[in-house]
Amino acid sequence: MKMSSVRIRWAWMAVHVTLAATCPYILSQIFVSQLSLGAIPPTQDGEPEPANIIVDASSCSAVDPQNVECLNPESAPTTDEDISFDSNDDEDLEEGAQHFLIEMQNVDTEFLKDLPRLQLAMTQMATQADLTLLSQNCQSHPAGWTCIGLLPDATLSFFTWPATGAMSLDFFTLNESIDTETYLPFVLAVAQEQFAISTRPEESPVSVTWLHKKRGPYEELDNPDGSDVEWYLGSKGFRTKYDIKSLSTPFQGLTITDMPHPATDRPTNKKLYIDGVTQSSLVGLEPYHEALVHPALLAHPNPKRVAIIGGGEGATLREVLKHKTVESCTMVEIDAGLIELAKLHLQEWNDCSDFAYNKDKEGYFSCFDDVRTDLKPIDAVGWFIEKFGADAIVDESEKFDVVIMDAL
Repeated sequence: MKMSSVRIRWAWMAVHVTLAATCPYILSQIFVSQLSLGAIPPTQDGEPEPANIIVDASSCSAVDPQNVECLNPESAPTTDEDISFDSNDDEDLEEGAQHFLIEMQNVDTEFLKDLPRLQLAMTQMATQADLTLLSQNCQSHPAGWTCIGLLPDATLSFFTWPATGAMSLDFFTLNESIDTETYLPFVLAVAQEQFAISTRPEESPVSVTWLHKKRGPYEELDNPDGSDVEWYLGSKGFRTKYDIKSLSTPFQGLTITDMPHPATDRPTNKKLYIDGVTQSSLVGLEPYHEALVHPALLAHPNPKRVAIIGGGEGATLREVLKHKTVESCTMVEIDAGLIELAKLHLQEWNDCSDFAYNKDKEGYFSCFDDVRTDLKPIDAVGWFIEKFGADAIVDESEKFDVVIMDAL
C-alpha cells in the first residue's frame, strides 16, 4: 500500500507551539485581574481601593493603605525545615484554644468605611490588650472590609457592613491558660472603646453581643452552653449582654451577665456562668428549682432535716425553706466566693424577705441568713464520708430526711 506524503509547514508549527505555551498564562492573568477588580468597591473618585493590604505592625505604619508590600520577610519561615510541630508533647495535645466573638450594631457608617481608622483601631486594641500584633492583612469584600491581624499565638480579625452599621470582631487564641473571667471582659471593654463608635450615642447607642467558646481538643468539646449562639445571639431573644460581675475563686471562674431587651433596654434576664458555661438563668428559675425540691419533700411524710449539695446561688435553699416542716437545712457548698457573689448580685435567687416570719425585715433578706440555714463551705464528698462513712459513728439525730443534689 502506497503511503501519501505529508507536507509540514514549519512556520505555522512554530506559531501553534508558541500559542499553546503562552495562552493559558495570559488568560489566567486576565481572569484573576477581572475577578479581583470585580470584588473591589470603587471610591468616590471612581478608582478601586487596593484589594489586598498587608502591614507589618512592627516596622510599618498600620494606617497606610498604600503600603502593600510592608511585611517583614524575616518573620515568616521560608522552607519546610523552618516549621516544626512537636507531636510527642502530650501536654500540648491536651491543651485547646479559646474563641471570643463580638458583634456590634448601630456602628457609625463612615467609620466602617474608613480602612485607615479601622486599622488604627485594631492596632490600638492590640496594644491596650497587651497583644503583639505582627501584621495586618486587609481585603475588601462586596459589603465592606475584612482585616485579620496575626499575633504570635492568636488571630484578631473583623468584618464590616457599613450599609447596615454592623461589624463582627473575632479573637482566637491558643493561650489556654488565659483567665477568661478577668481577661476577656477586659478585651471586651477595649474592643468597645476602639470600635463601638456611634454618631448618636444617646439616641442610637451601639449594641454589643459577645460569646466565649473553648475550641480544640478539650475533653468536653460539646459545650452545654452551645444554645447561647442560637438563643442569646440570635434573633429569637436577648441580643445584648452586659457584665455585672466577673471574678475567679480558688475553685472556678464566675461571671454574671444582664441581658436587657434590645427595644426597651430593660432587664429581661440574668445568667450565671461557671467557667464559661451556663449554670443558672433568671428565666426558668422557678420551674427548675421547684421541680428539683418539691417532689422529694412532698413525698416524705415529715421532712425536718434537709441537706443540699451545691446550690451556691441559693435558689434551691429558698425552695426548701418554703416547707414549714423543715427545721434545719444544711447546705454544703465548697465555694464560699459563689455564696458571697450570690448575696450581692443574684438576690432574685435567694430572697426570703417574702416569708411570713421575715415580714419585719425591710427590703432584701438573704435565705443564707435564715435561722434554719446551716452553711458549710467545704467539700461535700469529704464531709459526708466523715459524718456518715463506714468508719463514722453516726448520731441518729443528725441523719437527713432528704438530700438534694444541686451540683453540675
